[in-house]
Amino acid sequence: MKLKEQITELENIYTLLDGLEMGLYKRGKKDDDFTKKVVTFVDAVDDELSFLETIEQKEGRAAAQAVRLKRIEHRK
Repeated sequence: MKLKEQITELENIYTLLDGLEMGLYKRGKKDDDFTKKVVTFVDAVDDELSFLETIEQKEGRAAAQAVRLKRIEHRK
């Protein structure tokens, strides 16, 4: 799976889990074990999403740098 697709999938999962978490809070289940597990999983998905977005940014910068280097080499 491509990086962009993974990010999209994780964003979708995060949105669903975030909605579940809000629903549980609204029902007064803040201290419920299931709610705590959902919150932990939401945090893990958010961390993974941040990590993948950072990789995507670095890949973009690396690709731009490669293009610049290619232009410099072509000029010589």
